[in-house]
Amino acid sequence: MMLAQAASDVISNGILDGPAAAALGESLPGTEAAAASSLSAGDLLGPYRIVGLVGAGGMGQVYRAHDPRLRRDIALKVLPPEVSLDPARRHRFEREARAVAALNHPGIVTIHDISRADGADFIAMELVAGQSLDQLIPRGGLKVSEAVRWAVQIADALAAAHAAGIIHRDLKPANVMVTAAGAVKVLDFGLAKLQKSPSAGVHETAEMTQTDAGTVLGTAPYMSPEQVEGRAVDARSDIFSFGALLYEMLSGQRAFRGDSGMSTMAAVLHREPEPLTGGVPPELARLVERCLRKDPSRRAQSMADIRVALQEISEPAVSSQPRRRFLPIALALTAILTAAGTAHRFWPGRTVLEPPLQAVPLTTTAGYESSPSFSPDGNQVAFSWNGGPDGNDDIYIQMIGAGRPLRLTTSSARDHYPAWSPDGKWTAFLRDVEQGTRSTLIILPALGGGERIVAEIENVGVELDGWFPDGRGLLVSIKQEGLFLVSSQTGERRRVTHCGSCFNGSGTSYGSISPDGQTLAYFSRETAAPAGAFGGDIYVMALTPDFMPAGLPTRRTRDLKVVRSIAWMADSREVVFSASSGGSRGLWRMAAFGSGDPTRVPMAESVGTVAISPRAKRLIYEQTVPADTNVWRLELLTPALPSKPWIVSTRIDTSARYSPDGTKIAFGSNRSGTMEIWVCGADGTAAVQVTDKGVVSSDGGAVRQLTQDQNRHSSRPSWSRDGKWIYFSSETGTGRQEVWKISAAGGTAQQITRNGGTDPVESDGKILYYLSGKSVTRAEPDGTGEVHLFEPGQALTFFPVR
Repeated sequence: MMLAQAASDVISNGILDGPAAAALGESLPGTEAAAASSLSAGDLLGPYRIVGLVGAGGMGQVYRAHDPRLRRDIALKVLPPEVSLDPARRHRFEREARAVAALNHPGIVTIHDISRADGADFIAMELVAGQSLDQLIPRGGLKVSEAVRWAVQIADALAAAHAAGIIHRDLKPANVMVTAAGAVKVLDFGLAKLQKSPSAGVHETAEMTQTDAGTVLGTAPYMSPEQVEGRAVDARSDIFSFGALLYEMLSGQRAFRGDSGMSTMAAVLHREPEPLTGGVPPELARLVERCLRKDPSRRAQSMADIRVALQEISEPAVSSQPRRRFLPIALALTAILTAAGTAHRFWPGRTVLEPPLQAVPLTTTAGYESSPSFSPDGNQVAFSWNGGPDGNDDIYIQMIGAGRPLRLTTSSARDHYPAWSPDGKWTAFLRDVEQGTRSTLIILPALGGGERIVAEIENVGVELDGWFPDGRGLLVSIKQEGLFLVSSQTGERRRVTHCGSCFNGSGTSYGSISPDGQTLAYFSRETAAPAGAFGGDIYVMALTPDFMPAGLPTRRTRDLKVVRSIAWMADSREVVFSASSGGSRGLWRMAAFGSGDPTRVPMAESVGTVAISPRAKRLIYEQTVPADTNVWRLELLTPALPSKPWIVSTRIDTSARYSPDGTKIAFGSNRSGTMEIWVCGADGTAAVQVTDKGVVSSDGGAVRQLTQDQNRHSSRPSWSRDGKWIYFSSETGTGRQEVWKISAAGGTAQQITRNGGTDPVESDGKILYYLSGKSVTRAEPDGTGEVHLFEPGQALTFFPVR
């Protein structure tokens, strides 16, 4: 068991922690006998009431406890009295709390409180129901797909910690939890060594600590060589531990083994693990090998890069057969309260559009996301988002297809208009200061690091339009002045366009340099649009080799009202842009030279900023239509308390239902692009998609039809508490919706309500809730004893609190 393993990991001079069971939701076999606990069920520690012992390790005992103030169960990690008296160990205990509390990531256990009561120091933290990896990894290893899926989440969590200057230093299977919904939580940052954060923010104010030279901290089979030797460590030490963890996930065997702790550490220093076999893809095996290199300088250097590599390995193989088609897929980057997007196939040199593909949402989290910019390989997107813990606009990076956004900036000022450099090494962006009257142009490493101010601009309405193709400068538009080339090295500013007779002194904006560097396309408000509307048109202008005007601009459109963004196709012959024309704002394309009017891209509505990645053949845009439905929670036992959002995205989330045991919620959502069934935890987090264009059981399987009458339009099904019946809404012969039920085994449906009803939910086997008109109604399971409770206004979905 885990505690037995932990005992063999304790080595003198290092205090190697046992498994941190801080977030375990289930008791560990043998724990009670192994730990000398001083607390019992029912005892109070501060405001928390002890429920039972969960586990114990080198840094203390972990209890399940109840917080009566917030009515939730938590995990309490308690420092033993004899350890509290040791200043060094107590310092490590407090450092764990500070390190984890500074992080805000779904893959890292959440710290609620750190305190001291009755002579005991303790941390109150998130309680996660699930199992640790050392309980889940079978003797022959996990399935490759499952191992990679979990490894991506672990890498994402560690990348976030490293970006905050925090090293875990004790990554191992016992410190990684997997919830029932398949979400991963990384535990126990008790050995974390705080480094100075590469970006400004709260992390820089944390106490900086260093481990004395020669001190060995870690768990032997997963320690890096530099840890074993007591040398200084950095994030690459975690990468080695991650490699050892991934090796074990794939093979079921430890990468480094020995008869004792010392012999195991000798293996870490001098032996190579046996090659991975058993169906492990060669590229995955090579990635593990790069993580496990003894020399840190030859090791994989970034957990963020490892996450990207794992995500690419997990993607379906793409045929290498040459194709004539240029195939960008529009990834709807949701902005404000967005809903849907669209995708299209473009053929070079032609003005004909093929039928549209379906869009793939890149982001669905709540908040305002804008100004996307592709990495050169087209696999990552930088954008501005105000969905962080402080609600501020900051720069984030999102991997296409998986993972969580990585936060790059933490300034209290507004950061926006990110632009990825052509070589992929840097991200430039604008920061608004002094109430938006002054902007600073800033460059920082693409995956986070020290910021460098390139230029300061005293003006309102400043926009960053992107890099020049050679990477030596950035294109910036300044209201009432024009477009400028700003040197990325010196900040020197050179004017590219003049305002001329710009309407209302607004100048030019939304410029874009063609991939071959020979042409500038930009939007200019030269005259007032018809009926006094504020408008303008797109112009193109040839450039010299040093990106200065090589002639007069040519007007390419007529009577556009507002252009939001311009992007070039890979051939430097066509442009794609978002604009208002003819009463609606959408996506358009046109030849940059010659004649011909713009062609509307079908189905792309309310488009904001647009970006194209020629190398990856992808198009991305932000969409600004407010079409958002969220699931809210209402406390039925205390109806005076306000309802609150519970399952939230920027798309449609609806029809939520608790599982019979109250630990999970099933709901419908189109956050993946199509309306599917999702399952999340009872707290509304860790959502996992269950269906893919169909309906299956929560464990998978074939679809089975229960109802037969095609004219009834049955919908909104929910289970009875005993699992024997399925309630649903269906039409009667009069067209009115009523509540019905049918045996889970099939058969004839039975009508429950007679006065109208939808959205049925059985609470405890004795009470049935449903909507009747606009009122939430309670009745017996057979439909008798109806009581109208309240009217939820616009709410279309509700569910009782467990």
